[in-house]
Amino acid sequence: MLLESPLEEQLRKELDELRNEFQDKLNRLGEANVTRADLENLMLRLAHSQSLIDESGNDTHTNWSFDNSFFFAITVVTTIGYGHLSPSTTGGRLFCIFYATIGIPLTGILLAAIGGHYSQHLVKGIQRARKNRSRNSKLAIAFCATKCLLPWLVVFLVVPA
Repeated sequence: MLLESPLEEQLRKELDELRNEFQDKLNRLGEANVTRADLENLMLRLAHSQSLIDESGNDTHTNWSFDNSFFFAITVVTTIGYGHLSPSTTGGRLFCIFYATIGIPLTGILLAAIGGHYSQHLVKGIQRARKNRSRNSKLAIAFCATKCLLPWLVVFLVVPA
């Protein structure tokens, strides 16, 4: 957000200036107002700022808000690669490479540790249920498995939805 927001703000300002300049040229009465070069310049500038306006010409939301930046950071370290947001500046790209180089292995280690923790609880619960050998041992095993898998289902299925 800190690396990419200034460029986006600058592009928005340039787009507003271009829009005002073009409207002034269109509103001039009695003189040649828009040339072919003006139109080509407008098309190039609009193509450059394509993510700043929607199809109907309205301003879009800020690309590098905190929410979008956080979502982008999560997609980088989880290697999902979802979305169309990517850094435009050299500094942003270099930071993203550094962040991914460190963040992807750490995310893998974290997920492995969490999986190991839940696996230990599941194995202990199953052993405890088999050791008791009660009539409801199958029910106890199913309850233990559900108790261990439910947080994963919430985190990976409910929260992203």
